[in-house]
Amino acid sequence: MNSKHASIKFTYEIEKKNEFSFLDIKISRENKKFTTSLHRKPTFSGVFTNFDSFVPEIYKNGLVNTLLFRSFTICSSYEKFHAEIIFLKEVLKRNSYPITFIDNCIKTFLDRLYINKKIRDTVEKKQLLIVLPFLGKQSYLIRKMLQSCIKNHLSYCSLRIVFQSRTRLSSLFRFKDVISKEICSHIVYKFVCSCCNATYYGESERHFHIRASEHLGITPLTGKRVVNPKTSAINDHILFKDNKCSCENFSIIAREKNRFKL
Repeated sequence: MNSKHASIKFTYEIEKKNEFSFLDIKISRENKKFTTSLHRKPTFSGVFTNFDSFVPEIYKNGLVNTLLFRSFTICSSYEKFHAEIIFLKEVLKRNSYPITFIDNCIKTFLDRLYINKKIRDTVEKKQLLIVLPFLGKQSYLIRKMLQSCIKNHLSYCSLRIVFQSRTRLSSLFRFKDVISKEICSHIVYKFVCSCCNATYYGESERHFHIRASEHLGITPLTGKRVVNPKTSAINDHILFKDNKCSCENFSIIAREKNRFKL
């Protein structure tokens, strides 16, 4: 395959000791059958959200449930699932999780799988959602008071309260690079003449540099004058006043991907 084209670079791996890893799954040959369990890279550090971290307890509970669900889904036998639970217990204990908390999470997870719940036909309650900043113990007290109030006075409603940490990674720095002005699209732009301060407003779904070049009657690549430029009020004004303008005379004042809002 690789000899067909210089850009083709296929690779392959061969199982070692009857084992082979694919993404998060370790596939093994045992008694002429395939079995699966979790695969972790050698760089796995075992660091999770510490139990003493200042976050709502439901997040810590969700972490344990996520790890249990991942193990239960991937492991092909209860023996491997049991071994995975023992491993998770040791890792979580190193992250300061109490053994009673871990056992309660495991019991709840297994109960959901194997204990049949009685289905009751009831009128569906109206769902209410409130997002509050997490302030520690005060947040739990406020949640209890609000839920009690809804239960006593609005029994036909079901209240769900979500706590949100005020400080996040996204509030400290950007995850993505800032898009340069020239390639911004779906914009509302403003042009101010450098000679007489005449102003023009416009919108475009294309790149800013492309649209500005059309108004100036130049090519986007070389910046040279176009022989037959497109009809533009800005270009007509520049030729009439015989002044020099460039892309610096344009500025972006808004961006909106929705065509109607733009």
